[in-house]
Amino acid sequence: MSTIQSRLFWSAVALLLLFMFPVRASSQCPLTLQVSNTPVQQLSIGDIDFEHFQSRTLLFTMAIGNSSALPANAVIDITMDVQLTDGSVFAPALTYKSLPFPVKAGGQTFTNLDMGSSSIVIKTASFDYDDQAKKRLDDVVLGTGRFPSGKYSFLVKVTCEDGTGEQNGHFVLVLRNASRVELRSPIDGESTNQFPLFEFFTDATSARLVVAEIAPGGSPQDAINRDPAMLDVDLHNQNSYFYSGGRLLEQGKSYAWQVTGKSLGSGGLNDDIKSEIRKFTVTQTGLTEDEILRRIEEILGPKHKGVFDKIRKGEFKLTGKYTNNNATISTGELLNLIYELRDALDNAEVGLE
Repeated sequence: MSTIQSRLFWSAVALLLLFMFPVRASSQCPLTLQVSNTPVQQLSIGDIDFEHFQSRTLLFTMAIGNSSALPANAVIDITMDVQLTDGSVFAPALTYKSLPFPVKAGGQTFTNLDMGSSSIVIKTASFDYDDQAKKRLDDVVLGTGRFPSGKYSFLVKVTCEDGTGEQNGHFVLVLRNASRVELRSPIDGESTNQFPLFEFFTDATSARLVVAEIAPGGSPQDAINRDPAMLDVDLHNQNSYFYSGGRLLEQGKSYAWQVTGKSLGSGGLNDDIKSEIRKFTVTQTGLTEDEILRRIEEILGPKHKGVFDKIRKGEFKLTGKYTNNNATISTGELLNLIYELRDALDNAEVGLE
């Protein structure tokens, strides 16, 4: 009997202790992550070197959710992989890890501006810049202050302080630094007709073309600086432009032209790279039939050589009247259509009627 009472006594004690000290269920990390970035085409070392600098321009935003009713400590890990336009690959080129930092109940938003050597918000635990990547990238960065053109892929991870509950965010920056603008045609001092074809090279995604009349006794620089210009047009993803849309160029007059390459830098500011200024003189009016045929043939290539051979043999003749969808168009509008055709080259077909 005493044995049964003893067992009951200790069972009651165990049950009492169970109520006093309940078994704690394993907790789950309450953190979530959403990452967004600003569209940039240029990147400086200060934007990503969290060990030595604190960025002054917004690059990315981290919205960290916290489903707990209490603050939770988070840790951020960031890696950056680089693929340059010359084919060089560095994966990873950069790794970063933060010290634990608190996230308010309900969540909180942080940016790259909250990170860096002097930050009081997100402090650095470790930062590693791959030696090979550093050697390759710094050759350009030290000379220009900007990272070279290429694809920069960022992986952002957030975990709780104990390493649980990993959440990932990802974004890619495609850098296209405007390092040079090279004018190709018309060459300096060339004679042209009223519809010259401007050709140039720039590694920027957009450019501004300005054409201005040179006053008697004036210089090309004076012409470019004077408003209004004969033509001032923004171009996107193109390296040529037939003169159209501006004021009509006049025979016997000289004109200056310049191209400015534009790249979108961090902070939303454009970095402009200006070309030299060239001049040309208009000595011809209109556009000859042969010039029109030659330009169309250059665009279409050898695939339609037979068509143009028949035209030149006199089997077909140009009427000198141009229409688009049964509407009469000018020579300038025709030239624009020709170069729209060039942009749609893969799907272009030509026929005769």
